[in-house]
Amino acid sequence: MLRGKMIKINWNNKYTTIALYACIVLAIAVVGLMIGLNIKYFIGYISALLRAFSPIITGMIIAYICNPLLTLCERLLFSRSKKIKPNTSRLLSIVLTYIIVFIIVLLFALLIVPQIISSYNDLQSKFSYYLATAQGWADDLIREFPIFNGKYASFAEFLEANNFTERFTDFIADSYEHIKAITLFVVDFGG
Repeated sequence: MLRGKMIKINWNNKYTTIALYACIVLAIAVVGLMIGLNIKYFIGYISALLRAFSPIITGMIIAYICNPLLTLCERLLFSRSKKIKPNTSRLLSIVLTYIIVFIIVLLFALLIVPQIISSYNDLQSKFSYYLATAQGWADDLIREFPIFNGKYASFAEFLEANNFTERFTDFIADSYEHIKAITLFVVDFGG
């Protein structure tokens, strides 16, 4: 207050706008810094939030995918009948949509699962051939590659000299743990 008068802020002034933008940027930077410093807790919070909302998100995705089929069933099958109430036609359309989607998923599984089993059996039966071919290729590569200077006669000798079996076993064990964690996260997220 100057001599009984209040100072009026001119919000349209360009410097006030610049100052406001600077404060907003500073606030965003502080929030980003706090998240960066506490990233472990932040990720835990986001993970818990996703786990809590995963049924809702899954339901929304299923509803979004099934909605065109639902409206088609409702429009083509139940909208022409004057005897069926709108709520009843909606309910019948929902039930019919679930039955159709279940049949589609079941048919998809019946077509895909035998192919996967067949591919697995084929791979299992030809694995020794693939392994022998790969080992022959690797032996030729070891003998002809100039960096080895004839130190190793075969690929197996190269693997033994570099302690590869222990490293590979550790890698497989770690990979199994990572795949298991990812699978549990996906399953937990979906249900």
